[in-house]
Amino acid sequence: TLMNLCLSHMNVNMPRQILGADPEALSLLQRYNWPHNYTQFSRVIGELMVTGTSQIITAENVRQVLRKERHVGAFSSLKENAATPLDLNRTLTEISQDIAIRVVGETEGNHTAAAKRLGISRTTLWRLLQK
Repeated sequence: TLMNLCLSHMNVNMPRQILGADPEALSLLQRYNWPHNYTQFSRVIGELMVTGTSQIITAENVRQVLRKERHVGAFSSLKENAATPLDLNRTLTEISQDIAIRVVGETEGNHTAAAKRLGISRTTLWRLLQK
């Protein structure tokens, strides 16, 4: 139910609508320990919406995002502006994409606001999200 609420809210600003998740993906999301509750869950759903390639969130997409959640670690604090630390042991392209995904999530899928915040065009943001 919470995922459907997030999807409905975020789909308003997304160019591609996400309809839901396959049963295995839902199971993975339900079993994950959400140490930062809704804030973390909402950010992960936003990332799944941006990085997915179909209208359904797949179990493989969830595994990739949750693997990164475990690898990078939890939020540094529960403050509104707190961010997950960046894993700098990756390429600049991967780090740039991660930042773009985070900002899109923080703007609730609003690509125009995310691009403006990043100081780039919407086209450049789109390219970052496609890599």
